[in-house]
Amino acid sequence: MKTQHTINQKVFAVIIGFAVSYYAYKWAVDPAPRLQRQTEEKIVSYARKSFFQLLELTEQTKVIDPLNPDRKVGKTYLAPSENGWQVSGFFRRDDLEHWHPWLMHLDNDLNIVELRIQGDKSVFSDDIINSDKIIILPVQ
Repeated sequence: MKTQHTINQKVFAVIIGFAVSYYAYKWAVDPAPRLQRQTEEKIVSYARKSFFQLLELTEQTKVIDPLNPDRKVGKTYLAPSENGWQVSGFFRRDDLEHWHPWLMHLDNDLNIVELRIQGDKSVFSDDIINSDKIIILPVQ
């Protein structure tokens, strides 16, 4: 049994098809999401570099952040805040150590406002422990 379609149904289907195609085309060529992603990648890369420098970490230190996620370890975030950005992640110095969470607050110029780490103070130097920008919280 063959279905009879009216001309209005055919016109409606063509209009919807063109509308969906146009929307998909505009979405695919829109540069805003790519520019946003590039900005976020730059922020996370800067945060990672600053994290290593502030804590005087070696290259053997493993870091989990929004560009290097590992869901088995935990979720990481990059979020805008009212005064800049917040980047979170985890780190450990070697495979025998547990993962330690960290949260970095950056201002709009990507200057570090505060770095919170959960870990053992005894593994850090006095300069790091006494820094105004670094807060080391006890392991729970």
